[in-house]
Amino acid sequence: MEKSKVYYTDFHARKLGEGLPTKLQLLAKKAGITELDLDGKFVAIKMHFGELGNIAYLRPNYARAIVDVVKELGGKPFLTDCNTMYPGSRKNALEHLECAWQNGFTPLRMSHFDRRWTKRNGRY
Repeated sequence: MEKSKVYYTDFHARKLGEGLPTKLQLLAKKAGITELDLDGKFVAIKMHFGELGNIAYLRPNYARAIVDVVKELGGKPFLTDCNTMYPGSRKNALEHLECAWQNGFTPLRMSHFDRRWTKRNGRY
């Protein structure tokens, strides 16, 4: 099996406008996103919207950076996440969307997958 390529960057901004969201866009392009045919296609961007009161999730500005790259390539991006099976603020669709909203994700262009609603005959 071939080793996976790992892309990374440091936290230093050497010039104005070179923050982490900009570096994320450059990493996505270096990883080959521009080679994908996204023109006119819906593009799911899998996220973790975070639990209420927790800070262990990617902030909306990073999602925005990838959304902008997808739009540059003609894609129709939307953010998505999966509900959890354990009790918490992401256990069902409505509470999950409220949690995402409170963590800074806008309700437009967001989706979610609730396995309990979409699983049929052992398949999604």
